[in-house]
Amino acid sequence: MLIIGATMIYRSQDDQTTAIAQRETSSGLAAAETGINRVYNFLTANRVFSQYPSSDGLQSYSWQNDQTWETLVANADTNPIIVDQCFTETAINEAVDELELYVGGVWVPIDENRPEEGQFQVISYEYIGADKDDEKNIDAGVLIGRGILQVKGRVNTDSEDDTGDSDLGTAISSLQVEIPILKNQPAVRSVPGLWSLSPYLQGNQKVEGDIMVSGITGSGCDIFADGVLDALQESIVGPGQVIPAPGVSQPDLPPLPALENRNEIAAITGNATFPRAGDKFVTRTIDGVTTEVYHYNIGTVPNGSKSPLSIDLGGSRTVTVRTGTKTVAGETRQQMVIFHANGSVSVGGSASIRHLEMDTVNAANNKAFFQLYGRGSTGTPAGSFATPDFFLCMNGTPESSYFVLGPDYTYGVNGGGGAAATIYGTVWVKQVSNSNITLLSGATLPCGSSSNQIIVKQELTMDDLTAVEDILGQTGVLDGDTPTPPVLRPFINWRRLSND
Repeated sequence: MLIIGATMIYRSQDDQTTAIAQRETSSGLAAAETGINRVYNFLTANRVFSQYPSSDGLQSYSWQNDQTWETLVANADTNPIIVDQCFTETAINEAVDELELYVGGVWVPIDENRPEEGQFQVISYEYIGADKDDEKNIDAGVLIGRGILQVKGRVNTDSEDDTGDSDLGTAISSLQVEIPILKNQPAVRSVPGLWSLSPYLQGNQKVEGDIMVSGITGSGCDIFADGVLDALQESIVGPGQVIPAPGVSQPDLPPLPALENRNEIAAITGNATFPRAGDKFVTRTIDGVTTEVYHYNIGTVPNGSKSPLSIDLGGSRTVTVRTGTKTVAGETRQQMVIFHANGSVSVGGSASIRHLEMDTVNAANNKAFFQLYGRGSTGTPAGSFATPDFFLCMNGTPESSYFVLGPDYTYGVNGGGGAAATIYGTVWVKQVSNSNITLLSGATLPCGSSSNQIIVKQELTMDDLTAVEDILGQTGVLDGDTPTPPVLRPFINWRRLSND
């Protein structure tokens, strides 16, 4: 009986030990799983790090062999990989502080206030995938590589000492997962209705479409200041989005055609229809169709000086621009009109600029076949609102659709406030003003609205932009050559590792 009793006690103790070991192993596994999720969440929030290995020992497959998590941390203050992300100083410090926990064998507590939850340690992270040059030739949404993440978890319920994996009572589990990494979309995927260098859209002015902002500093990181992008999003009517494009320059203005191929106008101040009979044009092939392009250089006078206002419409004056398809000697042709404004543009009163389809009273089909380029340049940076400055000042009366590019122009809407948009198309300018802005000289801008006016409704498509790019001689928006951080998919191939 004593032997039987002793055997039962031994078995009971053995079963209890086994149960404890299983429980601790399960806890160690839970700690490792928590570590996997913690690091994965960090990488999804800081995706640029996902294409770099954690340490020097894994560089053979890295995207850029002289960078690892260790070197990124060591050179965080100057390393462009971190700094160029346009994080605020606080965000940079937070990212670096967390990254430091994942290098050098640091044991990270699951919960500082609950030591019984255990700890985890990043064993390694390896990126295996396409190199930087090959990645350019891969389409968005396609797998470019995978991250191999190994994490160790442990619990130690018998001691407060958290040093050493071999302490009595320490249960350890090691896990590995793979993170699929996909090529991201280019930074810009559509034609923004409003593209402004300055991210400030004061006065409750609205945009029906996408808003793209590049920033008023060289890097453009000012667009990520607290609340800026949120305020822009609140200015959008409908399904549009804010597109951050820090430091991205607007397209250069197209060169003027030779004098014999363009039409010179001192200013437009009254009723007129373009093109006029006898106006000069150049012939281009756009989308396979012969196109007559009428260029008007507005705001110059015989002595070469520039007038303050290239277009100055008041009262009920109307400028009508006709574009579209026509037949010339049995040949189907297209007609395009381009205004080159050397001075400012002001449309006041109930005046309007209308863009109509050929021989109809209907709005033009291709919005990009009427283009307005603001050629005036003061060289003053966005956000300064210095004087003299060039401006595009509209009266709030619903206008027609056209493409506007004025890299040194301030756009404002003075009047209106109804539901209809002022410009249907695209407006790419230095900044948007309102009546509350005061110039550095103390004067107030000549236009600007603080109403709920829709200052532009986006109506140009990527297909329409072909006509603009043909004139610009360059890509109008980013075409994917400038990469954005990759897309991380949920991790796969979860498996346990030995604890050697």
